[in-house]
Amino acid sequence: MENKKQSLLSWRIDKEELDKQVSQYFQLKIHQSFRGISTIILSLGLLAGTTVSMFLSLPTIDILFGVGIGSILIYFVYNGHRWAMIASTLDFTVNILMSSFNRIIDGTFSTTSFIFIGVAWIVVVGYLIKAIRIENHKNKRGQVPF
Repeated sequence: MENKKQSLLSWRIDKEELDKQVSQYFQLKIHQSFRGISTIILSLGLLAGTTVSMFLSLPTIDILFGVGIGSILIYFVYNGHRWAMIASTLDFTVNILMSSFNRIIDGTFSTTSFIFIGVAWIVVVGYLIKAIRIENHKNKRGQVPF
């Protein structure tokens, strides 16, 4: 991640970064590892989504269900479980699509919305995919998970 060539929009991991992420897996701080950054991004997204849901006066049970599922996924993403990273990717994608379709139906979807949602999807899913790649590489080396 120190490499200036890599951007937020890139889903590639160079060999040097891959080796660093795997060899220092337990030493990297939360903001230095891809699983940690994914955790931070998902947590901020959950917080923002919960806040918006409360302002929109959605049913409390729906909000609690979303927070419960989101919190469970975030916990397992942080602990390096690939299934949780894949589930988080699918959950985020479905939520983005549903939100977009609702805005299209309401007539509030604009070019700016499209660009913002597209960039957000690329960044969030990009970090989750990088985290999955690290876990795959770590497992190939025979390192045990938590």
